[in-house]
Amino acid sequence: VASSDLCSIEPPPMDTPEFIALLDRYERPLIRYACSIVGDLDSARDVVQETFIKLARGEMRSDGRNGAEASTAQLEAWLFTVTRNRPPDRLC
Repeated sequence: VASSDLCSIEPPPMDTPEFIALLDRYERPLIRYACSIVGDLDSARDVVQETFIKLARGEMRSDGRNGAEASTAQLEAWLFTVTRNRPPDRLC
């Protein structure tokens, strides 16, 4: 990617009302879930932050789903799956 193209790439839509609503709905349950896996709150928060960054980057679409058209159940399943499949450096 040329450096001039980098300026035209839109930032993740993390400040939209829709994204904030997703954070409000899923952040706490995901942190509890991640904490049960990784064993500490700080690491759990990092894992959940990474999950929401992946969502903002459109990685749900690259999983063969359309994030804009995903049902609530599909979105929830994706969020919890990505949280569970955390990077190996997050292991206890």
